[in-house]
Amino acid sequence: MELNEFVEMTLKQIIEGVQNAQQATQLTDEKLTIDRRNLVNPGIRANADGSPKKNYITTDSSLLHFIEFDVAVTSSTSEGGKAGANLSVAGIGFGADVKGSKNDTVVNRIKFQVPVKYPRS
Repeated sequence: MELNEFVEMTLKQIIEGVQNAQQATQLTDEKLTIDRRNLVNPGIRANADGSPKKNYITTDSSLLHFIEFDVAVTSSTSEGGKAGANLSVAGIGFGADVKGSKNDTVVNRIKFQVPVKYPRS
């Protein structure tokens, strides 16, 4: 797998995961704007206090929290026999089975954050 394919696949899967989480957790109050209904990646208004802790508030003045992911991703390619590409995250594989005489495996770490606001009680 080429680097550009890896980056593209990784970003698509992160974005798809964020969209799925938004749909599953979105508030149902129709009076709220979409930015205020989203608990995952909500609208961000400003830095709350200018501190190095990077505290941010959302468009409805809720404190924003960042969920950090640090994922080891293994990508494998194979030549000969049955060729294909494979992307594995924490032991969960995506792609074709790879059987052949030559197998190349690369392990990368991907770190990213997803902004989340917790629902108010």
